Amino acid sequence: MEHVAGRQWGLAPKIAWTPEHFFRFRKYWPYNGGVATDLLYHKLAPLLIAMAELTESIPTGSMPAGDSTLKRMAATFPDTFLMTADYPTEWALFLVST
Repeated sequence: MEHVAGRQWGLAPKIAWTPEHFFRFRKYWPYNGGVATDLLYHKLAPLLIAMAELTESIPTGSMPAGDSTLKRMAATFPDTFLMTADYPTEWALFLVST
């Protein structure tokens, strides 16, 4: 059986192999979600575990924003990221990455 990765579910287009896409996959939306999914989760997960005992709830809403500011990289994902998450208690969470 051919290894189809995410193509089987329509998650990423099938493209010809190139060194750019193979070694720098983090620059492209079909393979990466930018700093929010690639790097921030490693900081966010322990924080959410610690906050779980304090908030005893999940966020009631969130607002993410991002932009691509490094035009020289020719990346298709945001390289800056900001997210606010509101909890029903007195807690709010702000994530920022540049």
